[in-house]
Amino acid sequence: MLRVSRRHSMLNVVVVAGGTGGHVYPAYRVACLLAERGCNVFFMTDKRGSRYLHGVPYFPVTMVRDVRYRQLFDMPLFIIRLGVSCLQSFILLWRWRVRRVIAFGGYVSLPCMAMGWLLGCRLFAHEQNARMGRVNRWCLPYIDGMALGFAETDGMARRYVGKTRHTHHVVRQDIIEAQERGDTHRHDGEKLTILVVGGSQGASVFSSLIPQALSHLTREERHRVVVMQQCLSDQLTSLRQRYHRLGVDASLSPFFNDMGKLLALADMAISRAGASIIGELLITKTPALFIPYPFAQDNHQHANAMRVQAWGGAWLYEQSDVAISHKIGETLRHVLGNPQRLKAMSSCLAPHATPHAGEHIVDMLLACVGHEGGTPS
Repeated sequence: MLRVSRRHSMLNVVVVAGGTGGHVYPAYRVACLLAERGCNVFFMTDKRGSRYLHGVPYFPVTMVRDVRYRQLFDMPLFIIRLGVSCLQSFILLWRWRVRRVIAFGGYVSLPCMAMGWLLGCRLFAHEQNARMGRVNRWCLPYIDGMALGFAETDGMARRYVGKTRHTHHVVRQDIIEAQERGDTHRHDGEKLTILVVGGSQGASVFSSLIPQALSHLTREERHRVVVMQQCLSDQLTSLRQRYHRLGVDASLSPFFNDMGKLLALADMAISRAGASIIGELLITKTPALFIPYPFAQDNHQHANAMRVQAWGGAWLYEQSDVAISHKIGETLRHVLGNPQRLKAMSSCLAPHATPHAGEHIVDMLLACVGHEGGTPS
């Protein structure tokens, strides 16, 4: 149940995010916090983003036209979709008498922000990656403020630095609750518990790569490894059999809906390097071995992983490296022989996360309310 304040009860706010859970989950968290502050919240997303919002009870969720653009021959269709999405966004923002718009990424954010600017709304954005996305780069000259997941963000013109605020990464409530309970990783040296997550773009690759990496360990070393791995449904049986042959204790699932609990159990993670999982690893101070998705837009996952590696909290390997399975195996052997290494890496992550990132973003968005609180005439 949301704890609703009446302080900003006349302020209509649109939260917009599309595409992936990395955009939608932090947007949903901030939308809930805005509703707690008494704002009238409207959530806008596209068809892909709506998959992550089943059963949202607190505010209306509206789908608008997806305006993704991939290749040059998509341009005519992109222009048509953009026009339709702009018209939808204009009608909705006008009907709802919106005063604030905050965008969390995805191409669906572009028409909403453009129409918000046309209607005189105050505009805000959140950039969770270490390399600024295209939509945020396009919108930055026209917005009032931008929240940053990383203090140093590539691709941002120096003249706009004054518009930004480092708020850290927004993570889901179950992850925050796990951190607040004081759940800690074992790092006892007897067992090495590894959480392997990759989403649809990593699960298939990791189902081949991780067993191959573990095969480089001795049988005695493999008996000390516990794997909790996300994999595709059609790979469950074959992957379970492969781990059984290796003598590795493995728990497999197509989807994990209790990430807070799993991160509390894990000594380390092997994952892609999207901003969402990085935020969760930082909050729970879980060291990671990153294998960035090689086709991520503007190679932003590599930039994310580089930041965490520079802090001393992660290893970074490229999927294209022909020796990657051997290198992962050697890293795991080193950790098994030196469990204090993971404790030191956890300590390196501690200064780079806060459970209050969502509250900081809401504070930034509401700071310029002043006497303003009504709806536009």
